[in-house]
Amino acid sequence: MMNEVEKVWREDNREKVKEFIEEMGTVGKCIKLSALYEQLFAVDEEINWRYEEYNRLRYLPYINRAFVAQPIDGLEKKQKKLEMSIRCLVYVDEKKIGRGVTPEMIMRAREYPIVQILDYQGRGNMRCIVHEDKHPSMSIKNNRVRCFACGFTGDSIEVYMTLNSCGFMEAVRALQ
Repeated sequence: MMNEVEKVWREDNREKVKEFIEEMGTVGKCIKLSALYEQLFAVDEEINWRYEEYNRLRYLPYINRAFVAQPIDGLEKKQKKLEMSIRCLVYVDEKKIGRGVTPEMIMRAREYPIVQILDYQGRGNMRCIVHEDKHPSMSIKNNRVRCFACGFTGDSIEVYMTLNSCGFMEAVRALQ
């Protein structure tokens, strides 16, 4: 439990941080954008290096190549997160992200139950929505899907976009 001194200190610092952000304005936004781009470039370089190294080692046993390739999936996820952060920072204007879609709408769309989109009532795996699947290889867990055959992963928005061949904004509006 926080005592009264800690509560006052946190409230005081929270106000100071808010004031600092207001003072920084677009300068702070540019600094954050610059830092995000630096991280993105570093991740891009790491991914490219790992692909090149994997191809260079193609004649060696798989175990040797696996050590190089194993982190690529995590790096690609980090790359997508950084790209989304940059997009949000660049396009957020008065809590609107292009054509009237707010961050709150995006959060609601991500929380939309995937089982309703896919009309899935059973347990276990189901057939993948991305590729021809003879044996069910896609699982649903924590309102996300993952195909163990092709590697597709996604939340409600990505599943809706895949099934309906539409863009991000249209999917967010449809899942409200």
